[in-house]
Amino acid sequence: MTAARALVPSGPWTVDDLDDFPEGNTTRYELIDGALIVSAEPSLQHQRVNLAIARVLQSTRAIDLALKRQVLQEAGVPSYWLVDPDDGVDTVLELQDAVYVEVARGANVTVQQPFPVT
Repeated sequence: MTAARALVPSGPWTVDDLDDFPEGNTTRYELIDGALIVSAEPSLQHQRVNLAIARVLQSTRAIDLALKRQVLQEAGVPSYWLVDPDDGVDTVLELQDAVYVEVARGANVTVQQPFPVT
């Protein structure tokens, strides 16, 4: 089931108009070129994470390689990509039997999950 979305025809709307809207509701409002787009809050199904990507920096290396990996693995995130700009090596991990397995590593990797990327 997809979230309902509506384009409200009256306008043009401004950011100041949003101040008059009720606070604390779950409705999402977006302004695009003066048009107000209203959509319901996404369901949990729509919020499921299929891919996490970490840009591995010297200052975050230990967190990205160990802590984040463990947390994402336990959460059941199917794919975790580590992009290391310092050494130019990308690592692709995929969840297999509830454990991350390295499926690709190198300067130019090709993956099929969660979608094809070359």
